[in-house]
Amino acid sequence: MEEFKVALPKDCNLENITTNIEDGNLIVVYEPKKEFKFGDYVAYRDKDKCFGGIVVGGLIGTRFSILNPLASDKYSYYIEACDKRFLSYADDELIRFITNRMNSIMLTVNCDTEKIERRRWRAKCKEHYNYITESGEIRSQKECWDEVDDRMFEICNYYQTKELALQALPFVLAAYKHNNK
Repeated sequence: MEEFKVALPKDCNLENITTNIEDGNLIVVYEPKKEFKFGDYVAYRDKDKCFGGIVVGGLIGTRFSILNPLASDKYSYYIEACDKRFLSYADDELIRFITNRMNSIMLTVNCDTEKIERRRWRAKCKEHYNYITESGEIRSQKECWDEVDDRMFEICNYYQTKELALQALPFVLAAYKHNNK
């Protein structure tokens, strides 16, 4: 007698599967024990597509909305309507891959508010950022992760480029004027 192993999704167990053999292939059909919820990392596999993503919309009929951060454009992502029959929980390797991609496109999934949010840029230690002085001068500052840098970031007077600081200049000056009353 020969024995072989078949890797099945983590949520698959003997209580929720049926098996069949077709043309020498083992066919395993299962119903996930747990419904997917907002923020779950999933793998989608059907005959046409295979990708990893994050659940961002609840079940409508038989479909979930999945954020697919693996778009070809390095700054974008897709929301795809996916049939739940082809979804399974992502394995650790796919979770790391999705997380790295989300970081590179500056996105985060906020499970508390159930929203997709753009993360704000913050310089790495010893990189430079720009800020606006009370007199309206745009200055460059080396990030040291100290209280001054933290405060500039918290009050949103923290810019990756001088061009972005220049766009914000009238608003920051108005805030300075209001705070000095």
